[in-house]
Amino acid sequence: MADVSFIIPSYKPGPVLEFCLQSIHRQQTALTYEILVVDSSPDGFPIALGQDSPTVQVFRSPERLSPGRARNWGAEHAKGKLIAFLDADAVASTDWLEKACSSLSGERRLVGGAVLNANPESLASRVLYLIEFSDYLPGLVSEGRAVLSSSNLLLSRNDFMRAGGFDERLEMAEDLLFCLQFPRQVFFNASAHIQHYHRTEWNKVKAHLRELGYWSGKLRRSYPLPGSWVRNIPMLSFLVPVYRSVLIAERIRKSSIAKKELWLQPLVVACLFYWAAGFYRGIQR
Repeated sequence: MADVSFIIPSYKPGPVLEFCLQSIHRQQTALTYEILVVDSSPDGFPIALGQDSPTVQVFRSPERLSPGRARNWGAEHAKGKLIAFLDADAVASTDWLEKACSSLSGERRLVGGAVLNANPESLASRVLYLIEFSDYLPGLVSEGRAVLSSSNLLLSRNDFMRAGGFDERLEMAEDLLFCLQFPRQVFFNASAHIQHYHRTEWNKVKAHLRELGYWSGKLRRSYPLPGSWVRNIPMLSFLVPVYRSVLIAERIRKSSIAKKELWLQPLVVACLFYWAAGFYRGIQR
């Protein structure tokens, strides 16, 4: 039995999946691990991927799976005492597993790390990164959190199964709902970090932000979460970009990333309106 099961949901991952797998193999740890890739790409990927290493298992679905459903499927086949969720477009630092494990305790049942931008040479990538992961910027204080990103998340398999896994009805925002089942037991360890690849084409960034907003709105329409009051006056969704841009700017100031990123705020605000359009659509349905 492995100590840790790495679970990677995969859909048209491209070459970044190989970078992700390499980062797991480079972990500086004495812990044993297995890797479960749950892929639902229409054309799959080379079968050799599962033959390169005995630690890699590939599970394929003929239909597209949401990230939450793919993670749940992987967890059902996992043999590790711990489960480490990692996105297919994420690259873990060599000490990510050790740093994350060091934070697990009776009072800290979910641990996640900082997120760095893996392709900062793209302006579109930088803007999307700040919007999507500003709460997990490098240099922020390690502390208890209400929510972590499922892009890099560690917990015991028993806790995951007892919580019932991710809500498979949600295409996105499933990690928010999952983490809220562990009040005051979620810990952000800034010393554990991943690098995350982002979309670099503006049209894809806008589409992704609309999707993020839609599922965030749909979640708040169904559950009494922070921000759910907007469902009573949906048009107020378009005031959210101003509020969120202030939060993002404050997180940048507190982080270790270059403060020159603050000049991107006008672009951040503009792109947040695509998110707000999706949120408005989701909170009405």
